[in-house]
Amino acid sequence: MGDDGRVVGDPTEVLTRSGGSSFVSLTGGTPAAVLESESGSGRTGIPEPTALRHRLRFVGWLALAVAVVCGVLTGAGVAVASGGEFETGTALAWAAIVCSGVAVVGGILAVVAGFGRFAGALAIVVGLLANPFLLTQLLGTLQQLSAASAATT
Repeated sequence: MGDDGRVVGDPTEVLTRSGGSSFVSLTGGTPAAVLESESGSGRTGIPEPTALRHRLRFVGWLALAVAVVCGVLTGAGVAVASGGEFETGTALAWAAIVCSGVAVVGGILAVVAGFGRFAGALAIVVGLLANPFLLTQLLGTLQQLSAASAATT
């Protein structure tokens, strides 16, 4: 027994941040209440789980911005290639494909981790639709379906 009548090593004794100890009742006190800052603000210093999500919400918006840049690159590539500069148009298409991949991966990260889910979902959709390779495949498939439909009528 200690000088104050408590059993030494009592599990209800919790150290505070200031180095002192405080006796916590087993029925009402909690260690979180004891681990207050010295100013008595009531905060334990442990960050809220949603605080990280709010700070990293820009991930979804950044992925969406990259997807929009991908769309601009695709449009510029088509315009340049239509003007006869095929090498420049091809380079812009490859840049748009890489940009599209970055946008989709960033969008998936944002949706899964909760870092701006709405913007991340938009980034996935815009990134896939602005990908020149996927766009070419989609338009080719639609042309085949249209030709098959016209042949049957």
